[in-house]
Amino acid sequence: MTASLEHHYRTLGVGPAASDEEVRRAYRRLVQLHHPDHNGGSPEAARRFEQIHTAYEAILRARTAAALERAASVCASERASAIEARVVELERALAAARRARERRERRAARLRRLAQRRPPVASDPALAELNGLIQGLERLASSLDHAIEQDRRAR
Repeated sequence: MTASLEHHYRTLGVGPAASDEEVRRAYRRLVQLHHPDHNGGSPEAARRFEQIHTAYEAILRARTAAALERAASVCASERASAIEARVVELERALAAARRARERRERRAARLRRLAQRRPPVASDPALAELNGLIQGLERLASSLDHAIEQDRRAR
């Protein structure tokens, strides 16, 4: 605390630890006591009245500034906490997306391996149906390869 602020507290007759209400009560009591209209227009009372008013304003300004600093500090730390939480959330989402991509790539590779296994050509209708399924798997593997390639390009 500066020397001038200490002087202002002494002018009001309170200490720096006084509550806002105590400071206000001391100010009001002293203003009534030293008001020029209550002291026959005395120049000494007017001077003392002005000192009391100046001291009260200085103390209010200092306390308001301190309260604003505390509030700004709290807001800044809350913003930092919110940003940190969002970063954690985004990191989790990114990890989940990477795992999903890896699963897609593994499935596509598995389907490609299955498609490379060609069944023997036969006239049996069950084998013909199986050949149709395999051809469908080959098309699916091809479309998955295409999707994976587009995903890589997007990054």
